[in-house]
Amino acid sequence: MAIAMVAVMLLVACSSGGDAPEGPPTPPTDPTNPTEPTTQASELTMGLSASATPFVDAAKAAENQGGAHQQAMRRSWAPPSGYFLYGDIYDEKGNLYVNYANSDLTNKSISAFFTINNEENPYYGQLRYMSSGNKWRLSINKVDPSTIAAGDYYVYGFIPSAAADGATIAILPEKSSYSQGAKLTIKGLRTAGYDACVIIGAKEGPDEDHDNGLTAGDFKFNLKTGESVKNYLYLLFDHLCSALTIGIKVDGDYNTLRTIKLKQLTLQTATESGLMTEKADVVVTLNGNNTGTNPITTLTYTPTGAVPEVGKGGTPVYQSDDGLTLETTSKSFLSHFLPITDVTKVVINSTYDVYDKKNNLVRKDCKATNTIRLSDIIAYFPGVQRGWKYAINMTVKPTYLYVLSDPDLNNPTVVVE
Repeated sequence: MAIAMVAVMLLVACSSGGDAPEGPPTPPTDPTNPTEPTTQASELTMGLSASATPFVDAAKAAENQGGAHQQAMRRSWAPPSGYFLYGDIYDEKGNLYVNYANSDLTNKSISAFFTINNEENPYYGQLRYMSSGNKWRLSINKVDPSTIAAGDYYVYGFIPSAAADGATIAILPEKSSYSQGAKLTIKGLRTAGYDACVIIGAKEGPDEDHDNGLTAGDFKFNLKTGESVKNYLYLLFDHLCSALTIGIKVDGDYNTLRTIKLKQLTLQTATESGLMTEKADVVVTLNGNNTGTNPITTLTYTPTGAVPEVGKGGTPVYQSDDGLTLETTSKSFLSHFLPITDVTKVVINSTYDVYDKKNNLVRKDCKATNTIRLSDIIAYFPGVQRGWKYAINMTVKPTYLYVLSDPDLNNPTVVVE
């Protein structure tokens, strides 16, 4: 599964005039941490939009995944065949999900390396969305934009920046330059809660409606400089994660007696022996090519850090101080997790308040932890796979009912259907 993105880069006064140098110089680096974005001298303003292909629905894996071939939203520029605007990969542009705004990658920051052929110290920066003026900005580690030279750059990176602690990049051992690919290491990537994706292609374009042959496997972006010059950067991404949809409703009989307000959902993953760590280091080998082939050739996930306790921690899927009133019809939430080989279960932690039908709070901050083995609810389950979507449906219902005169003893549980 892959994502197409178009970045409209508006570079103003990127050089002092005169002829551009033949190629970009070796960029400056922070000797203590060459890939850590720190103090920025200034930023480049730009625009950006995201797109992606649909996830494979695990519940319908044996059927024809016709939805994967749906038409992209019509616009002047269309992504390459098989790629779609990110909002189109979910039904009704994500409107089915209560928390879709937090999951949507359209305005999430991108961590990107602008590498220079065989130079070892690339520029490392972030593309960040600025709500004021609906603009994007590229900030590069301790680099004044006016010192960035024109020339060919090879762009590697991941989205969203907030999903990880950082990243490093290296030329492939068997290759001589970044034009042939790279080994990208994403450090401290959260194992749950983010649709982390990696860049698999980059290309410049003459304007925001045309690219110069954007394809997977080609990472070359030609940067122009000069007064009021505009550069348009097009990117393709591929998913590193699996998607998870969580549907929650209230049992009909119980709903006549109580109102449930959901305040928090968190997600963790687990193996048969226990919870997964909250972070992992992910190493992606990207082999450049000119055939449009997905450049990801190897992908490893290595769990790091301590293992949390069951029912504690987890990545937030949804949070509300007031609480969301649940109904007898399901409300859906969207999240994601890393498909580490040994992961067989997801752990969903719920926090909610219980009210009687006169809106009296009778139980505050009730908690429920549900550990679900995916093979128990999905008919076809060959193991977790990136780019697949799994669905879980849950119902809030009491183990048994108390009389209304003793409401404080009424503590419902959440069960998996």
